[in-house]
Amino acid sequence: MWPTEVLEPQAFPAHIAAAAGSVVALGGPHTLEEVEREHTLRVMASAPTLDEAAKVLGIDAPTLWCKRKKYESGGKGEG
Repeated sequence: MWPTEVLEPQAFPAHIAAAAGSVVALGGPHTLEEVEREHTLRVMASAPTLDEAAKVLGIDAPTLWCKRKKYESGGKGEG
């Protein structure tokens, strides 16, 4: 089992916290990657743990850890 980490909003790097506050409207002029990133960041910010966020997103915890790392680095590669 992967370690459970409790995340408070201040635990996110500033650029991720700022992105979580951005507005990506469904049906708007956004790429699927932008919509996925926004949704993932919002779920991570509202879930008590990354394990819970992964459950909400329907992915496994290691996949979410990879996405989180990609978002923190500002990367656009596959997560």
